[in-house]
Amino acid sequence: MHIEYKKLRLRAVWLLVAFAFLCLPQAKAETVTEVNINNYSGNTYEISTVGNYKITGSGQTSKNIKVNVDGTVNITIENVNISTDGSNGAPFDITKGTVNLTLSGENTLVATGNRKAGLHVAQNTSLTITEASNESSLRAQGDQNATWPNPGGAGIGSNNGE
Repeated sequence: MHIEYKKLRLRAVWLLVAFAFLCLPQAKAETVTEVNINNYSGNTYEISTVGNYKITGSGQTSKNIKVNVDGTVNITIENVNISTDGSNGAPFDITKGTVNLTLSGENTLVATGNRKAGLHVAQNTSLTITEASNESSLRAQGDQNATWPNPGGAGIGSNNGE
């Protein structure tokens, strides 16, 4: 009988441990919105909702990325190659919000017209290139075709006149 009592107590302890484990708050898997910029149907892929995004590329495109969000977004760009004339804004255009940018692979953002930056960071916005970008690269080039007194935009930073 003494052995049965110990077994019963041990089962009760295991049930309590299992119940306590089940009552712990469960971590939610963070959803990542993924898009291949080359296959996107519009000219501008606009991010207007807080969240996590992964934008991939598969060759050069003239489509651009625009961030216009109240809050913070985490964006990974992987092998993105954007060269645009600036008619839809900078190749990567942060007009509103805070961006944590992670680079993966080789990325290129080139503005070829309209005095735009390669990666535009508007006033009152924020850009952080994360430490996880360590082994990757980014070439960001503003419009080089503009001349004085109206020079082009920055590689990373402002468009002309900002």
